[in-house]
Amino acid sequence: MKSDARHVFKSRMGVSGIIGAVLLATVIMLAMNTAAWYSAQQSNFIALNRARHQLGQQASLERFQVPKITIPSQGFNATIQNIGIVSIHIVDIIITQRTSSIWHRFYGVNYYINPGAMVSNVGLNIPATLDQQQTYTIAFVTERGTRLITTYSPNQLLMGDYATFGNVGYLSINFDQASFQYTSQSQPTSASAWTPSSHGACNTGIGKGPLYAIIFVNHGTYDAIVQKWSIAQLWLMQSQVGGGGVAQDFYIVAPSSTPGNLGAYTNGAVTVPKSATGDWETGGTPTTILLGANSMGGTNGQNLADCDVGSIYDFFIVVSYLYNGQQFNQVVPYAASIITS
Repeated sequence: MKSDARHVFKSRMGVSGIIGAVLLATVIMLAMNTAAWYSAQQSNFIALNRARHQLGQQASLERFQVPKITIPSQGFNATIQNIGIVSIHIVDIIITQRTSSIWHRFYGVNYYINPGAMVSNVGLNIPATLDQQQTYTIAFVTERGTRLITTYSPNQLLMGDYATFGNVGYLSINFDQASFQYTSQSQPTSASAWTPSSHGACNTGIGKGPLYAIIFVNHGTYDAIVQKWSIAQLWLMQSQVGGGGVAQDFYIVAPSSTPGNLGAYTNGAVTVPKSATGDWETGGTPTTILLGANSMGGTNGQNLADCDVGSIYDFFIVVSYLYNGQQFNQVVPYAASIITS
């Protein structure tokens, strides 16, 4: 009996020892796994912080600007320039209408722009119909989280990358021969006003001077309604017989005017139309303005101060117009005119 009891006791001790060993091994294994898991989590946390720090550094290097936004019939058309040292990936666009009723719209997009590159037609594929006469804020969001918010407004000059429109006014004149012409009683057909002849541009009779035809283009989103205060001023810089510094004023006349038969101008007789497509750079339909009267809204023609061959005139224009119900008086330092033989 004692022998059997000792055997049972030894058997129980053996089982307990095995169980204890197994538990100890399990505890050691769990501790090792926990340590490994903790170490892995620490490594992941460090890697995540490193990636986040790197992403933040890269995001801080993102620099881009929107020099131009227009609104065509579908979506909008933005030009975006990357002025930073890292590539950018624009992934979201948020549009908020600021006039009438306020609303927000979100669009997922996919535009990659390399450093120094300029991308146009951003936003053309957005399924939205916007109004050229409304004001919108448009946010461009990159993959790194950088957000650039810009504003489209029909009354702002700040968005135009077209030099004259962005810095001087809504109207421009092309620098070419066709945009700067004149006629007179002795020069009935249009001729270049860059180099008018002494015979064609100059007449001794009162009111028989040149009638200038200058072509304007409107780069805005409203029509420009031309007012009677519009004027071209020619400064005599140099004369062959000496002297200079004399200014001659050529006021706007009616569109039906012809040399020697000038019609009085009334406000609104000429409208330089807006850009119907929203393309600011091209602008609207080129429109001719006639300048020739010696007084505001007058009918008497103006003569040049000096008609000697080689006389040089500086040509400045003040065009006065209503734009969206507001009056603008825009100065255009345009050209020089030299009297030829």
